[in-house]
Amino acid sequence: MRRPPVALGPLFWALLAVLILAASPVLAGGVLEPGQTLPEISLQAPPLPAARAELGLSGDGPFSLRDLGCRVLLLEVIGVYCPYCYDQLPGFNAIHQRLKKHGRLGEIRMLAVAAGATSQEALMLMAAEHRGYAFPVVPDERFAAHGLLGEPMTPFTLLVTADGVVRFAHQGVVKDVDALYETMKKLAE
Repeated sequence: MRRPPVALGPLFWALLAVLILAASPVLAGGVLEPGQTLPEISLQAPPLPAARAELGLSGDGPFSLRDLGCRVLLLEVIGVYCPYCYDQLPGFNAIHQRLKKHGRLGEIRMLAVAAGATSQEALMLMAAEHRGYAFPVVPDERFAAHGLLGEPMTPFTLLVTADGVVRFAHQGVVKDVDALYETMKKLAE
């Protein structure tokens, strides 16, 4: 004799929901925080030769963040269609301009990882006619780097030192870019 199927009650579904939420890297606090070490991340080179040159990359193949050979890396995770990323853009372009003006782009580098973006979308993000990013943008079409960073909401900004240690992490728009610039300079000393 066959038994009737067991009905799953509300307690089962509530426990299942709690388990799923706890396993989510974002909701479980999976994004990187100061003091943690940046995981080994392989990225596609920026589509523009000038952007590759700015990062000190000689080829157009994949590279590691450690290949950048800088004292401090500002790593920003962005979304192609993220309005907050565009709100933050003028301030970060100003930081880039200040670094360039003072000859510090070799020791301090800036890089945006466009979560889910194709190479064409990364090109669009850097297009001057669209008032795009003044610093290199790399595509992360399959969200691989985004996942290794804990699947943060965008924008997500990190300052990482040459030893791979995260010294600053910020979710959302950085309001005080002058303070961020000063932090970058101090970390590079």
